[in-house]
Amino acid sequence: MSNRLTRVAELLQREISVMLRAHWPQESARITITEVTISPDLAQARVRYAVIGGKENELVANRLLARIRGELRTGVGKVVTLKRTPDFKFVLDESAERSLRIRAMLDDLDQKDKDKEKSAEG
Repeated sequence: MSNRLTRVAELLQREISVMLRAHWPQESARITITEVTISPDLAQARVRYAVIGGKENELVANRLLARIRGELRTGVGKVVTLKRTPDFKFVLDESAERSLRIRAMLDDLDQKDKDKEKSAEG
């Protein structure tokens, strides 16, 4: 991605987050915008988001973002000066949840190793 596209994507990520917190504070409390990737022609932006709290909260967040997509685009377009404001496509980012599961498995394996060492000593 070019330097300009990277800067635009970072700016969009920040402004989407700011708008969510300002206009929908209760509903967006568990949503984090993790990454924005933008097409070279600035027509499309893929907005990745993570949600704290399981599948039910993911469904709530998905419905909220689908409902307010147009309002977010309009609001961001007023703040970010671009020839055209990209259309937002929201995609759930499961990497944070996946990393927590992996970390829990590694911790479990580590604990089993420690338990084996203790039983071998005793």
